[in-house]
Amino acid sequence: MASKHTSDQDYELKLVQALCWSRSFETETIVIHVNPGGPRKEGFMGGSGVWAPLKGKIGGYEREEVGVEFVDVNLGVIKVNFLHSCEVQ
Repeated sequence: MASKHTSDQDYELKLVQALCWSRSFETETIVIHVNPGGPRKEGFMGGSGVWAPLKGKIGGYEREEVGVEFVDVNLGVIKVNFLHSCEVQ
C-alpha cells in the first residue's frame, strides 16, 4: 500500500547536518562529521562537514561528492574555553 505522505529525498542528510550544528552549538565545540560519499543509488549519503558554534557549517561537502577538504579552525577559541573549564576553583 502506497503512503499518502512523501518525505524529502534528503531528509536523513538534512537531519544529520542539523544535529551536527545543534551539537556544536550546545557543547560549544567544533564538530567534525565524516560520512562516505558516492552515488546515492549505491546507498551513500555523503554530507561530511565541519560545524562551529554560531557559524554553522564552515567546510565540507553537500551531498555525494568524494574528496578531501582541509578546513582552517581557530583553535585559540577552543583552548581558551578548555582552559577556562579546567580552572581549579
